[in-house]
Amino acid sequence: MINNIIHIPIVPVKLLHFLDDYKVQLALTHLCAIEEYKNYYKQKKREGKLKYLILDNSVIELGSYCQVDTIIATAADINADEVILPDILDNKEATINKVKETYKYFRLNLKTNVKLAAVTQGKTVQEHVQCAIEYLKLGIDVIHIPKRAAVIKPDARSIIAIEIDKQSMSKVVPIHFLGVWNSLIEIYNFYDQYQVEMKRFKVRSCDTQWAALLTKNRLDALEVQDTSLSIKPLLRENFIHKVISLSNTTSSALHPELLKRNLKKVDEIFNGNYWDPMMTLDEADESTVITKEDLIYINKLDNLEELSEGNGRE
Repeated sequence: MINNIIHIPIVPVKLLHFLDDYKVQLALTHLCAIEEYKNYYKQKKREGKLKYLILDNSVIELGSYCQVDTIIATAADINADEVILPDILDNKEATINKVKETYKYFRLNLKTNVKLAAVTQGKTVQEHVQCAIEYLKLGIDVIHIPKRAAVIKPDARSIIAIEIDKQSMSKVVPIHFLGVWNSLIEIYNFYDQYQVEMKRFKVRSCDTQWAALLTKNRLDALEVQDTSLSIKPLLRENFIHKVISLSNTTSSALHPELLKRNLKKVDEIFNGNYWDPMMTLDEADESTVITKEDLIYINKLDNLEELSEGNGRE
């Protein structure tokens, strides 16, 4: 039986209204300096429409995590339910030490009901697992496994999650997949091959900007379907290493109907309804529906700003 992973979409600042119906969301600390961005989350929390809000420390976006006191102040301001503690990219020992160093300070300075999350880091599967085990001993509430683990191997996160389940003797906490690397096929593979091996722990949620990213590149979600964990070969070079500028993309740069459709399709993937990964490219073409009106609109978008490199965990 599939335990559905909650899809947490990431979209540009100007398009946050597309997330109005999502009850679980993730905010970036550094972007909360933008009033429009910060006020969106504050309003949705006040209205009760946003049930659970995760605050990221912005380490990927900035190269280093935001100042601890800034993270704490932002968490209080937007009424975050979960806060990601500082982490150092790919460095197991430094990350474990930083989490241990800041853990009590966060506990003392945040509301008692705010959950503390820590990100596993390392250059091997076992280093990520060792991080998680140390966090669980400390009392961390949620384990986050970053998309960068896919550098080890495409399905490394699934393997890390299974090993945490096998090796940890501590209390069971939720696991969050922090972003998605080259393809949503990772989620399909987790459901199809790995989830059954997890006996105690569950992957609760995953944040990703894939719906917006596909839309920015004028693609339907079904285009991402081949087993090489990328997109169609003819589009790969123009697409695979580029991501959205979250703070600069405007509504006019993304076709709204295509974004809505891609959000819905990515939702379906996280609900376990996935295209057949063995589908041929021609079959994928036939199953992709973009209307004539969509194409007319998309063809007018000839002056989109350049995509920025390396923007985020998402």
